[in-house]
Amino acid sequence: GPPADLPLPEWDPRRLAKVERNYAVAYVRSILPELCAVLGPADAGFVGRVAGRQVAMQYHATITSLLGGDVPDPGHPGDPAAFAQRLARLLRAHGDDVTVSTDGGRAVVRQRTWRLADGLSLPDEGFEAWNGLWEGLAAMEDLRLVVVDRRDLGDDTFTWEIRPRR
Repeated sequence: GPPADLPLPEWDPRRLAKVERNYAVAYVRSILPELCAVLGPADAGFVGRVAGRQVAMQYHATITSLLGGDVPDPGHPGDPAAFAQRLARLLRAHGDDVTVSTDGGRAVVRQRTWRLADGLSLPDEGFEAWNGLWEGLAAMEDLRLVVVDRRDLGDDTFTWEIRPRR
């Protein structure tokens, strides 16, 4: 006989957003180790970083709007402090412990946990691929995202310094 129509779940927008987020996190948690296994760590770090940058650049305006920020005009540097707050909000959405500090025209984001990678066996280049997302967002605001400390290399935190490009 003909296929039956299955009932669709009736989820409220908050629940649907949570399901979509969990799916995206599960995808990244599965793709990072496989990318490293298939391509080897060095190539995986490079390819993942470039892909992450491109995805973030493509969705920059959407992400910024969803987080309640103003999308900077192209060619005008963004505000490091505002970008740091948005980055921290994204990282906190994973349940991570994140702090932000500002000093003059620079901002610093510190992430003390990395729940996305909990239980994963990732080479150092796994961070490079994941960090490409944040680099892409920063690039769209003409900001530099400088990695100062890395938890995966034994530091207490991941620390990013955000400053205007010169």
